[in-house]
Amino acid sequence: MAPERKWSLGATAGLVVMGVLFALPLLWLVLAAFDANGNAFLRWPNWSVTNFVAAGSSANLQSFLASLELGLISAAVATIPAVPAGYALSRRRIPLKDSFMVMVLFLTAVPIAIVVIPVYQFLSQYGFLSLVSAGIFIGVTNLPFALWLVRAAVESVPLDLEESALMERARLWQIIARVTGPLAAPGILAAAFFAFAAGWSAFLVPLVLVSASSQFPAGLALYGYIHSGGLIQYGNLAAFSLLYSLPVVILYLIVSRVIKGGFAFGGAIRG
Repeated sequence: MAPERKWSLGATAGLVVMGVLFALPLLWLVLAAFDANGNAFLRWPNWSVTNFVAAGSSANLQSFLASLELGLISAAVATIPAVPAGYALSRRRIPLKDSFMVMVLFLTAVPIAIVVIPVYQFLSQYGFLSLVSAGIFIGVTNLPFALWLVRAAVESVPLDLEESALMERARLWQIIARVTGPLAAPGILAAAFFAFAAGWSAFLVPLVLVSASSQFPAGLALYGYIHSGGLIQYGNLAAFSLLYSLPVVILYLIVSRVIKGGFAFGGAIRG
């Protein structure tokens, strides 16, 4: 057998093994969620929806609403400033613009744990520990990444389209709202999605910055299933995990369909 063929078969076998190892926990999650007597082992379930009934309790629904609020605040705080800032960084001549973008890229790699404690000390001093403060903090930490996405989306829009709008005496806000904004919508939507997902799945930030237990998001409720001080109810844990991940999966499928057709402007201008 040729060495190239051996390498191809070995690589394929390795990918298959990695795929199986990745799929097994997901398979357990689905089967245990529908198992009335779910446990930590992968097995054929005793089919039931009792776990979902327990996971859909009023307290858990409140945590899902808190996660939704956290995600929406994070998406708004990260995306709304990123649109005008990304446009300016793409279309305007700004001194040291490249250096600024390098600094923004560096900020995307700064761990949240480094700054969350000083922020907690400041907010607790003035009594601002709440879900809204946590959402704003998550949005601010996702602003650099959103800025990069929006700037790339704006740069993909042909400048000739804006020049044509200027010839029609369109104002700047009209150009952004009616020309550049709609064409750059896939990138803006992607930035909003990532910021929303960061807020929806947040754990450390609400753990530190949210003082009222009634405002705890679903991530903290999921943690309570594991560290409840008693026997772990694996079926309820799996059902809650599926419900917790479902909104983000659905939103990703919707956003991916929009993004898939974005950034293609062939034919938008004539040569």
